[in-house]
Amino acid sequence: MKVLMLRDEHVYDIDNNQILNGQLFPSITTVHNIGPSAVFDVWNKNRAYLKSNRTAERSVSLFGGEGTIEAKRRLSLSDSYWIKHDYDSDKMFADISPYFNDFSLLTLQSGHVRSSSVPDLVLGGSQPKQWTRFENMATGDKTVIAMSKSEISEQVHAEICAVKLAQVCGLPVMDAFVRCNAQTIYAKKYSPFFSYSELGVIHVVNMTTPAMSLVQFDQLNVGADGWCPENVCYAYRRMGVSSDLEVLQSIALKQVLFDAVVGNGDRRLNNSNWGVFLDTETGKREPSYMYDFNWAVLSVQNTEHLDAVALNVRKRGCMKQEAIIFLESVRTTCAAIGLSQWRENSEYLIRKINFFPVNERLPNSAPETHKPKFPRR
Repeated sequence: MKVLMLRDEHVYDIDNNQILNGQLFPSITTVHNIGPSAVFDVWNKNRAYLKSNRTAERSVSLFGGEGTIEAKRRLSLSDSYWIKHDYDSDKMFADISPYFNDFSLLTLQSGHVRSSSVPDLVLGGSQPKQWTRFENMATGDKTVIAMSKSEISEQVHAEICAVKLAQVCGLPVMDAFVRCNAQTIYAKKYSPFFSYSELGVIHVVNMTTPAMSLVQFDQLNVGADGWCPENVCYAYRRMGVSSDLEVLQSIALKQVLFDAVVGNGDRRLNNSNWGVFLDTETGKREPSYMYDFNWAVLSVQNTEHLDAVALNVRKRGCMKQEAIIFLESVRTTCAAIGLSQWRENSEYLIRKINFFPVNERLPNSAPETHKPKFPRR
């Protein structure tokens, strides 16, 4: 027996190539126009578990690797899918879920001396990172699960400033925090004037739950040009999001504009940084929070990025007014917080979208009182 489960729901009989619950099947067969087996293989190859644990699986191959029970279950913190085998006939999701259990203890109890399962080991990507459990200072429980990323100090500073700005602007975003001098500082309380010389690690809080899984664009072979709001909106549609078209257009527009303001160009063609939330009870899909601002830059203006986004907005005249309103809000917030480069980026975008000369001062665009000084890279 080998069955794909979503929590305790039977979704797909892998051995017999039979979909048992179409609402919860991780991919959309109409996207690929191929059979369930091929769709499942694509999804299983690209899902976060396999990408994030390849290095870990190689490192423990001499001690079980693919042979460990945990590896065969294919558990992930990005979603609540897992593969049920004969030896799991009496197991429920709560018994083996990384959300509820310490996998080091589970591995010891199962008799295996090594495990290739989350959240204990490393993840892929350009920075060293791993899933970490943090103690809730209020309760003493290790209830906070975060991806700890090792970066140079300025990158940490820029990323958490981007998260802070998104939160203050009301843009749904994955939360983050840093630890310094025995303090835990979450993004909303982080100051752009913070002396970040001691930073080197940022902790990005896990945004999924057993009831809300993440399906990334590349898991369904869906691509998006992150500099084009219309293209991102269409990609959400292909991912199975059924929201009203105007709502989707607005979400995509704000996400693309925000990335341009903070100089985060990584999402342009990186389809693992776009995703949808899948409700594990109803199968409904909606755009996920924004995540991963590792390429955010506080000291350099990327005019190529800004020009391309402005041109794509101008091509869709219906987006222009909403874009200006959003950018005005971001500009005001940047000035209030003290993010001078991002305020200038907002003003540049407004000018470009409105065909204003680049050197023309916008109304009420006086610089903020206190300007932080950020070193150039």
